[in-house]
Amino acid sequence: MADTNNTFTCKIMNRDGFDLLPVSQLVVKVKQLSLSGSTVTISRDGDLLGRKVSADSPMRLMSLGGRCGDIFTVHVEGGDEEAGTEILKEFFINTFEAIVL
Repeated sequence: MADTNNTFTCKIMNRDGFDLLPVSQLVVKVKQLSLSGSTVTISRDGDLLGRKVSADSPMRLMSLGGRCGDIFTVHVEGGDEEAGTEILKEFFINTFEAIVL
């Protein structure tokens, strides 16, 4: 799964998955990026509904049901897409022990 300048795919490896505290921290990062005009969406591979949710709400993110081993695709649109993508990629690596695919 190849990265583009504004999209990356990763596998989360922390045992807690999408726990509320780190998801809330992710929302703070996303809201900071939205100040520069970026919109962030996240989807989970294998989601039966095929949802792509806006990452500006903890409840929307929690609805994806992320667990250890799940694969997510993060897409940044608008603003400085490349910088926003790198910021979120580092967040996923450091917070969710993600492996970028």
